[in-house]
Amino acid sequence: DDLRLLDGASVRALEPELDAAGGLFSPSTGIVDSHGLMQALLADAERHGAVLALASPVRGGLADRDGIVLEVGGSAPTRLRARCVINAAGLDAPRLGHALAGPAALRAPQACYARGVYFSLVGRAPFSHLIYPIPEPGGLGVHLTLDLGGQARFGPDVEWIERPDYGVDPARAERFYTAIRHWWPGLEDGRLQPAYAGVRPKIVGPSVVDADFRIDGPAAHGVLGWVVSARRMHAWRAHHRPQRRSPRETLAAAPTYVGQSPMALLNNSSVIAVPSAKPPISTLSLTSPFRLSL
Repeated sequence: DDLRLLDGASVRALEPELDAAGGLFSPSTGIVDSHGLMQALLADAERHGAVLALASPVRGGLADRDGIVLEVGGSAPTRLRARCVINAAGLDAPRLGHALAGPAALRAPQACYARGVYFSLVGRAPFSHLIYPIPEPGGLGVHLTLDLGGQARFGPDVEWIERPDYGVDPARAERFYTAIRHWWPGLEDGRLQPAYAGVRPKIVGPSVVDADFRIDGPAAHGVLGWVVSARRMHAWRAHHRPQRRSPRETLAAAPTYVGQSPMALLNNSSVIAVPSAKPPISTLSLTSPFRLSL
């Protein structure tokens, strides 16, 4: 409720290098350390009995009267039976949906992929705020973000592709210069360098209005305990890989959950087994307007 509509003069008072006829100012927008946040959430979940098994891709599954049996691959393949399974696998959510034997596979959405690349700015940026231009079809437009270290990055753009591909073509910098100079005309040549790419796992193509969220439960597909969460969610390429352990090695740390779990949360390459009768997982709140310290 603290949004403020600014005219051009007020925009330039905040950011002198910015060329805009007006803007919408959000004083309480913040940035977080995403890796630190995920680690904190995982630690919070594990304190409440959850078990994370990395490098444990789900190959398929079958629903029966006693629950849902998942075929888990990896270095030590195993089976996991759960009363409730949530498919929240991002890029792989549609594939996992089709891999579950039964009527639920018929309801699984079709996967569509929209790649977005980022370019970082060489040298210090003249901005102290996050800057978002008018959104474009399929994305938010080439905007400016600042990380916790003050490094400026621009992106992402939108490029529809057939399959996930995280390559960054340096030639796309020309498109970035053009887009950025609409609101920062002072951007000099040679100041952009390739950073990284991400793929948006969408469930509709470029000619369809965005469908950001879709949650299918038993009422939609008829399988008790199977929940599919499909959303337009960034799946950025990781800069490092966590320690890999087989599902059997990981789940062995909590033997009462081996082979059976009240709930399983599926990611694209891991399984989180969650026990029942535990207090709700606590949440982290943003305590500072501009950063979250963990």
